[in-house]
Amino acid sequence: MPEHDHEGFVLRLDRFDELTAQKGWMTDQQKAAGVGVSHTTLGRIRRGLSQPGARFIANTTNALGVAVEDLFTQPEVTRG
Repeated sequence: MPEHDHEGFVLRLDRFDELTAQKGWMTDQQKAAGVGVSHTTLGRIRRGLSQPGARFIANTTNALGVAVEDLFTQPEVTRG
């Protein structure tokens, strides 16, 4: 599997919910529409079934006006 810069990113749900609430987006459907993804994609990311991809990360940070590190975490990778 090819390695991508966005692999391993995890959405900070608390921060995402805080920022989307400030926009008036209360439901997952509103949040998904606001960041330009399907509610299915958002639901899978929220439940940890999918990792956010580059498009999701770009759409979300642009829509909410924040930097990647304000909304996503990336676990340390141990290389051996």
